[in-house]
Amino acid sequence: MLEALGRLRREIPGVRSCLVLPTEGLVQQAERGNLPPELCIQAGGLAEALAAADAAIASTGTVTLECARFGVPTVAIYKPHGRRFK
Repeated sequence: MLEALGRLRREIPGVRSCLVLPTEGLVQQAERGNLPPELCIQAGGLAEALAAADAAIASTGTVTLECARFGVPTVAIYKPHGRRFK
């Protein structure tokens, strides 16, 4: 997903991106990762983020319904239990 974000940034200079997580604990965990400094990371505020979004990348589940509710074109990613993304 980070590679895709990098490609988007090269193709669309000035593109903004935000990682919306459900809890502050997950935000802290994400901030310890190797994420680009220009990536906004926030806890909560999904409705507001989707209302302002042109597109989304989402893990499959309820959030994909929220993306649909806001009419946001979404790439949905499914991760089988116990498997790691490469």
